[in-house]
Amino acid sequence: MRLAFPIAAAFAAWLALAGPAGASEDEQAARFRRDDANGDGFVDSSERQAAVRREFDDTDVDHDGFLTIAEYQRWMELHVRGAGGRRIPLPPAATASVARCYFRMVDSSGDGKLSLAEQQAHAERTFRALDRDGDGRLTLAESKGLPDPKVMGPSPVCR
Repeated sequence: MRLAFPIAAAFAAWLALAGPAGASEDEQAARFRRDDANGDGFVDSSERQAAVRREFDDTDVDHDGFLTIAEYQRWMELHVRGAGGRRIPLPPAATASVARCYFRMVDSSGDGKLSLAEQQAHAERTFRALDRDGDGRLTLAESKGLPDPKVMGPSPVCR
């Protein structure tokens, strides 16, 4: 079976890396508080980059400094959540397809693996797109938004 996923699915995959998809309001708020290292009620770019580094390190199972599609797929299988914060068992074909699509969008070198620099560059583009008022920091409400897909780069056709 071939599964086609639009850019929204790839972005949902990024959101999974950034936080459990479909997480409850309490989980989203807890995650935001965790990322808000100085407790000022905002997440700035440096705090977001530190969170991306932690998440990258947690996903990089073999600790070689790169994420593979298999590592990302494994992470998704363990962490993707549905309504109410319950883990959703996903078919391997679905997670593999979303992982490949995400990599097409983020892997700027095209080498089939993601470096921390590639992941952070993608996170920074997303951060700027979510920062609706342009003040260089996100509120909890802004962090829950979806950026304009045009800002995220070309929409890959993913299978």
